[in-house]
Amino acid sequence: MKPAHEPECDRPLSVLVFLYVCSVLLFPEIPLLSRSSIVLAGIIGFMLLIRYHQREELLLSRWMMLPFLFIIYALATILWAADQGTALISMVSLLSSSAGAFVVWTALLAGASWQAVVRGCLWSGVIIILSTLPEMAEAESNMRLAGILGNPNGMAIHLTTAAFIMMAADKGKIGHGLAATGFVLFATIFSGSIKMILFWAVFLFFAAVKLHVWSRTSYLKKAGMVAIYLLLVTIPLFVGSYLYGHLEEITVTKRFLDLLAGENTSSATRLSMIEEALALWVQHPLIGNGIDQFRVLGSYGTYSHNNFAEMLADFGLLGTTLFYLTDLVIIAFCMRGIFADSRNLLVLLMTVISFLWDFGMVSYMEKSCWLLTAASFYLLYEAQGKRGWLPSRPV
Repeated sequence: MKPAHEPECDRPLSVLVFLYVCSVLLFPEIPLLSRSSIVLAGIIGFMLLIRYHQREELLLSRWMMLPFLFIIYALATILWAADQGTALISMVSLLSSSAGAFVVWTALLAGASWQAVVRGCLWSGVIIILSTLPEMAEAESNMRLAGILGNPNGMAIHLTTAAFIMMAADKGKIGHGLAATGFVLFATIFSGSIKMILFWAVFLFFAAVKLHVWSRTSYLKKAGMVAIYLLLVTIPLFVGSYLYGHLEEITVTKRFLDLLAGENTSSATRLSMIEEALALWVQHPLIGNGIDQFRVLGSYGTYSHNNFAEMLADFGLLGTTLFYLTDLVIIAFCMRGIFADSRNLLVLLMTVISFLWDFGMVSYMEKSCWLLTAASFYLLYEAQGKRGWLPSRPV
């Protein structure tokens, strides 16, 4: 029998959550359809109010306040922004991203199915890949596919976000795990995004940790772990040159080697952007210049392609600390129960990779990044909250 505070599956909420996830992952670059996520978030919020009226309670986590400390501060920075019109427009975008994640998080606690989120990621990933087929047919060598997202880096990030969430599927774990692996491999090979190099570096480290934990339960498993390591060491000795020759043909490998050789021109431009952002930060080190003011005050007329530099220039040390406080809390909870539940390790992997990706993207207004944060907290609640690790309370 379920506890009184754990609601039954709410099908209408589940359908809305499914549609919201699809909208966030598929339509960020399509002007009219990109607004569908805002509409869906509003409908989910309205449904939650109805559920609150029916049940006279709504389950909320006390940790929901953490991200909104940053939101409140970001709203305040409009007061000292040089271009308040630009700041106000960016604030609306930030509010829509964070509010959408908030209502999805609350809907999951109120009875929406986690599988709705997983299925939304699965179908979104399939559609993203199918949307690249026309480009694939026309492309020659060094292809970087973008599909419906219009940007290769965006394709890599959204496919990997979908893959992370699918790895936490309640049902059909093997099938979803295989599909998630396919998404990540496709993103690695066809996006050409150097961010995928960071993904594999962190993923292989965590895979080694998980293998070590798995092997501690018996001598037979320890022998299996040793055999796997020996196999990984010996394979390059026999087929290393063959593998390297094929890896060199992949766009992401070429771009990474160009980066190491100092021949990647986009990296030089991004480094100049970071230097300019830090120069703007020095002018107002504590409170920053205001939301999205690097775009206004900088010479490039766009964002800095580095979340840390962008945050410091826009929000100063105070706002940057408030933003990353959420990640630090998530990591702390993961470390407290890292081996108790596989979801703890998965959330830690998600958070570390997102943190590293922030060196090459501006994430604080991205709906997919906020969705991943909401998913992380919900997974931790499921893994730990029922034992009091992430206490929630009805209101």
